Amino acid sequence: MEKAQAAIEQVVQNMTDVNTPYKTKRSVTIKMSFEQDENREMAACEISVQTKLAPVNPVKTMIGFGRDLKTNELFVNEWSKQIPGQMSMDMEQVQPEQKDEPEERQVIDYRKAKKA
Repeated sequence: MEKAQAAIEQVVQNMTDVNTPYKTKRSVTIKMSFEQDENREMAACEISVQTKLAPVNPVKTMIGFGRDLKTNELFVNEWSKQIPGQMSMDMEQVQPEQKDEPEERQVIDYRKAKKA
């Protein structure tokens, strides 16, 4: 019965996956086959468990590609909307400055601060 329980867990996991369609029916099929001996005193029992799951939805995206004019190297980037005039930066190439000591911050109590 461990196989049946594992199959049910697969179905529930597939049902809760947001990347699968919610309307698709899932199923667990348990098949039991019996083969008895000639004396009809014993039988071999074979149990198989099959699941039918919903397929994962495909993901669509837009890509832009071209060549670097200086190096003639081919590049491919995923396209995403951004604010007109905003520059796109490759964050892997930008390394922030490392400070040895953290900044000291002063807490201001605005309730006690004088009004100007």
